[in-house]
Amino acid sequence: MDRTCKKILDKLISYGRGTDYICTWDEELNEFANSLEIPVEDVRAAVRYLKDHGYIEYQMYHSAHGIERSRGFHLSHQGLHWRYYRRKEILDYIADKWADFIVAAISLVSLIISVISLLQG
Repeated sequence: MDRTCKKILDKLISYGRGTDYICTWDEELNEFANSLEIPVEDVRAAVRYLKDHGYIEYQMYHSAHGIERSRGFHLSHQGLHWRYYRRKEILDYIADKWADFIVAAISLVSLIISVISLLQG
């Protein structure tokens, strides 16, 4: 997740707008992007990314012609608690790779010992 996505999530949470709907693709999105000091197209792309990864959900409506369109977006449960899920993701990665971390630490210690012995001898 990049800085833009984090800014969007933090902004929605900090203003209590996490569960409110934002009118997407119109003036309200432009105002939202301006408040973040990020170009609108970057915000649109970040919203799509957040949607694809489950942080944001679209509010859909059906037009009179039977076409379904997104009216706005709001944070999902994962989006409201994104720091927890990010931390959990990192800890799960470490739990899966703990042996690799130990091997790397042993290799680093061995390298330091070798360098010290070469410098003394």
